[in-house]
Order: sequence, then structure tokens, then C-alpha cells
Amino acid sequence: MIRLTVGTKQYVVVPIKDLTGVVSALTTATFDVEDEPHTTWYYSAQSAVVSGMDIYCLLNTSATGPTSAIWPAGRYQLFVTFPVTPEIPRLGPIDLLLVD
Repeated sequence: MIRLTVGTKQYVVVPIKDLTGVVSALTTATFDVEDEPHTTWYYSAQSAVVSGMDIYCLLNTSATGPTSAIWPAGRYQLFVTFPVTPEIPRLGPIDLLLVD
């Protein structure tokens, strides 16, 4: 579980490993974030920064973020999606804990 602080803006890095050894770098990626009760999507198909095989998801839990309100403390789930022709895998959930 990854711990984040309420009201901050920070990257969560998701390293990807290709077990087949065919893919050495990703080109694009998106991410989604949902709260643990599964009632609210805080991000949906949000563009991520890609560097090699790492996906950088910028989570803004402050009032300047996607909901225009500070996210409440609690559990969230992060999912990443990226194209690897002919597939588009969606990995997750990656558990997040937002603390005061």
C-alpha cells in the first residue's frame, strides 16, 4: 500500500516489467483512481508521464485537483492502462492510503 498525505500533489510511480522481454519502453499510459467504497472516480483516463518502463501518475488530492475539493482521508485504488500492440492491458488495483 502506498501512503499519501491529504491535500498534496505528488507522483505515484508504477514500474512495469515485461516478462517476455519484448517491450523495453512504453509510449503512452493513462490512469484511473477510485475510492475504496467504489462510489467515486477521482481520475478517469488521465494522461500519465512515461519514462522507459515506468508510469508516473500525478495525483492532486488538493482543492486544485480534479474534484475542486480536498480528497477525504481513506483508501483508494489506482489502475494504469497502456498500449502494447495488439493489447491494451489495465493493471491494478494498486492500493493507496490517503492520511491526514
